[in-house]
Amino acid sequence: MIEIWILVGITVALIIGTCLFKFKIEKRPEVDTPLQKNSIYNHNPDNLTREIRYMDRLNGYEFEDYTAWLLKRNGFIGIKQTGKDHDYGLDVLAYKDHIAYGIQCKHYKNRRIGRKTIKHTADGAHFYGTQKAVVMTNTRFSREAVRAHKFFNVELWGRPILIKMIKHAITNYCPKHQD
Repeated sequence: MIEIWILVGITVALIIGTCLFKFKIEKRPEVDTPLQKNSIYNHNPDNLTREIRYMDRLNGYEFEDYTAWLLKRNGFIGIKQTGKDHDYGLDVLAYKDHIAYGIQCKHYKNRRIGRKTIKHTADGAHFYGTQKAVVMTNTRFSREAVRAHKFFNVELWGRPILIKMIKHAITNYCPKHQD
């Protein structure tokens, strides 16, 4: 009788272990930016230029990681990346001042963000129940996207806001308290 219970226990453990492995969410490694790597980062304007060039060379998934890191450096907490698949239109979830943000990250070389991205972001914010929906990009927004953001109640964080956040991260960098 004991052998049967042992076999049942082993079988249940194997089934649970297989399910957990199957649905395991992989955490992507943090991106090392020049700001993170350099322990003696002063308030030199060249650092901003270097950081912007670095950010522009990232691919889409690296930009998601970079966005999460940048949000952390700008006072956001509870930062969670939704993952590559089935993100429902949002890439990063975060909190600041008791407000839940859902952020869609878009990184392009020479392309504007369109209305479709604004709609998907609004849908994702509804799915995740965030109070604010944001599209964050290293580029610009099309006219249709600018018109649509008010209708869908989505904030547009384009290149100027991104640069302002990078400046804040550089200005408030403290080597003693590295991330």
